[in-house]
Amino acid sequence: MPNNLVFNNVAQQLKTQIYGSDVNNPIQTDENGKLLINTVDTVSQVSNVASVDVVDTVSAIVTVSEVSNVASVETVDEVSN
Repeated sequence: MPNNLVFNNVAQQLKTQIYGSDVNNPIQTDENGKLLINTVDTVSQVSNVASVDVVDTVSAIVTVSEVSNVASVETVDEVSN
């Protein structure tokens, strides 16, 4: 039985079971078992992000309250305040 602490209370050995119903697009993982996610439609709030390696395309950003450091920016089409 997955996620049952009665049988296993070591966090590194816990296993999670994911159920899915789309047989044409199975859940994919990388070689370390991390989920591969191709598309996220909506994110309502992110409170803290430690590191982001690559972002290909962002279509719209509504509000940015503070930016402490930007190493480089290649292309910016429009900025309005």
